[in-house]
Amino acid sequence: MHYGPGANLPDRDRGDDAARQGRTVVEPGSTYLSCQNLRTSHAASWSDFMTTDFPLWPGIYDVVRLLDGEWVSAVLAALQDQSLHYTEILTVISRQLSSSGSSGADRVLHETTLTRTLRRLVRDGLVERVETRSRLPRSVRYSLTEPAKELLTAMASAAKWAEYYNELIEEARQRRAAS
Repeated sequence: MHYGPGANLPDRDRGDDAARQGRTVVEPGSTYLSCQNLRTSHAASWSDFMTTDFPLWPGIYDVVRLLDGEWVSAVLAALQDQSLHYTEILTVISRQLSSSGSSGADRVLHETTLTRTLRRLVRDGLVERVETRSRLPRSVRYSLTEPAKELLTAMASAAKWAEYYNELIEEARQRRAAS
């Protein structure tokens, strides 16, 4: 018996436990196929498979991972046209949340979360942190790097798609919340 993605079971047969825990149990000879199975069982051909059959997949996956995080897009949008101090970023995002109506009413950007998000974006090369030490108190400003500006330009098409398919997105959001 082979266990599907996410199965982290001992070598003994534990199919019933796996099924109860929601993991996929696959019988020998089945046609079950997953990215994890492809990656582990055909490691030599994984990159060939991805670039030949699904040429956009690796790039899309990389961008989604780079932009993963509840506040990443908000921070990037706040910095889109200008460099800002930490408190200015917080103010811009908070103002946007309060003006967006009901969808943003229950969301709050805490300072610790903004700090973590900015550190990550700096580490990932999307945001530049510029500290001016000649002034007291020191002045720190954040701005987008060139790759981040290019990424936002490329994401404009995705944003237009989201605007056009707003109903689909809202229905999907409601289904996820209900399940």
